[in-house]
Parts: sequence; C-alpha cells; structure tokens
Amino acid sequence: KLKVSYLLDLCAGNGILGLESFKHLGAASVDFMEDHLLALESIRLNATKIDGNILWDYTTKNLPRNQYDLILCNPPFHFEYEKSISPAKKLIKEAIPALKKGGHFIIVANKHLNYQALMDRYLLKKSILLLKKYIILHYIKS
Repeated sequence: KLKVSYLLDLCAGNGILGLESFKHLGAASVDFMEDHLLALESIRLNATKIDGNILWDYTTKNLPRNQYDLILCNPPFHFEYEKSISPAKKLIKEAIPALKKGGHFIIVANKHLNYQALMDRYLLKKSILLLKKYIILHYIKS
C-alpha cells in the first residue's frame, strides 16, 4: 500500500480517481486540478468531505514544488475538435517538479496513446498494467 499524505488528481474530470484514492489510501489532502468548469462543479459536489483544493488552471507550472506524494492523471486527448496528446504531455511534464522525491506518478490512459515514452524520459518505471483498452503506468521520482 502506498503511503500518501498529499495527492494531486491532475486532469481530474469529475474527480473519481482522487476521491477513490483518498478513501482507500488515507491521504490527508487531495488537490483536484481541472480546466473545464462543468467538471470542476462536479468535483465540488462530490468532494464535500475532503480536505484539499479545487484548482482551475490549464497549466501545472504554478503548482508548488515537491508537494505531492502521489499524482494521478487520466489525461485527455480531445481538445475542442482535435485529437492530440501534446497538451496533456506538456501538463504531465510540467507537473513532475510538484512530485516529492520518491513520489509516485500514475497515469490511466487509453492503450493506443504513447505516454510511456514521455514518462520514461523523466521518471523511473515501477510497473505497467495492460487492460483491454487501457494502460496504467506507475512511475517513481528518484
């Protein structure tokens, strides 16, 4: 079991990854980061008993350095009418400094999207779980 005090749900959507991880890992605080207003309102409704922040931003550059024990991300690949993982890759790369040394970064993504190449450049690979349509990438900051 991961020891988690501070958790970031990046590209949080409705916050389900952060909410479930908070419940099962016993984190002291969860921050949810999202740039879609409707999703943020969903998080507000779902996270009423959670200590943490709901962050409305399109960049991770302003996150505090060395803050989080765990960053979870289910990155988007639909931007307006365009399919691209470039914006998500930029967000993920910019979020790495917010992870504490020894912290974990877990990405849940569609299998056909290549986040593994990006993550291999910056973090140590811990494990990969392949599911029918999805891949779960687990990395550690050294």
